[in-house]
Amino acid sequence: MERIRTEAEIPFEVALQDDAPPPLYQAIAEKAYQLQQVGMSANAISKHLKVDDKTVAKALRWLKSD
Repeated sequence: MERIRTEAEIPFEVALQDDAPPPLYQAIAEKAYQLQQVGMSANAISKHLKVDDKTVAKALRWLKSD
């Protein structure tokens, strides 16, 4: 007789992939930083990138913390 195997006893491997696009603030962070370095304000950057000024501020904070 053979023993019955439960799901917990069967080994398996799973490759986890994160296919979701990055949040908007992360996507614009580098460009926002470059524009800030040439002297643009957060408002000007937000208009140029067509995003909210809070998104620009969050992007710049995220880049600094990294």
